[in-house]
Amino acid sequence: MGTWSTTTIATTTDIAKFEDEILRLTSVGSQTYFGQSVNIAASEPTFTRVDISEGKGTIEIIGVAETELTIASAEILQFIPQDSGDDITYADVADGNKAYYHKGLPSTIAADTELFRYVVPTISEDYLNFSCDSDSTNAGTVSIYASAKWTNKYDVAKDLLKTQIELRLLQDGYGKYIDYDDDEVPIDIIFNPEVFKYTMCFYWLSLIYDDLSNGNDDSVYGQKAIMYRERAEFEFNREYSLKNLDIDQDGDADEHDVRSTPTITVSM
Repeated sequence: MGTWSTTTIATTTDIAKFEDEILRLTSVGSQTYFGQSVNIAASEPTFTRVDISEGKGTIEIIGVAETELTIASAEILQFIPQDSGDDITYADVADGNKAYYHKGLPSTIAADTELFRYVVPTISEDYLNFSCDSDSTNAGTVSIYASAKWTNKYDVAKDLLKTQIELRLLQDGYGKYIDYDDDEVPIDIIFNPEVFKYTMCFYWLSLIYDDLSNGNDDSVYGQKAIMYRERAEFEFNREYSLKNLDIDQDGDADEHDVRSTPTITVSM
């Protein structure tokens, strides 16, 4: 009856309370569209301009065929990344730098086909746009959106936290309540996994900054990675004491069960 796998422990908004730049590094992600459901039956479909000033070298742009695309005979479909320093005048990021190019024979491209992935280069200006060359005889819709490099770090951080919680549960003697033959795991008895929000935030931040540091612990990012790991360890002890347990796996917290009540030992 555990809810660990279905509970969102923390969000990018939560970690942005500690590092505002993380919103640009992580949540420029899958909901930030340069173009959504763009009809390619036009010579030059238009796209939205996006501020990528804090995400150069980290933001990944993905182009996907939303519906089946038809490229007419002798016609082309191409997407070219363009940048600007003032959000007014745009030019190709680099000569001949195409994110995607396809020429019809004619030909079709199946819906949900990933057309390209493009990581914004560090040399880019602060604003990014896409130029699309198409033709009215082409057909179908595409979407181009930004996805950040570290969105997958959430899953890694959650796994690290899960391992730490389970180790402490076993150390505290709760292993005897787990029926391993019935595919139960220690994390299943945690009734309120959301209580570990700040530990999760600090693990997540430490992984992001560790990636940014490129292994240099003496860099600013390296020092932040170390700091957030230490904060995660400290916060874990506080949040662990706030947990509720569902020891009998019936979907209700055994809040008054003596086995789930923290014991305080006082040395005299």
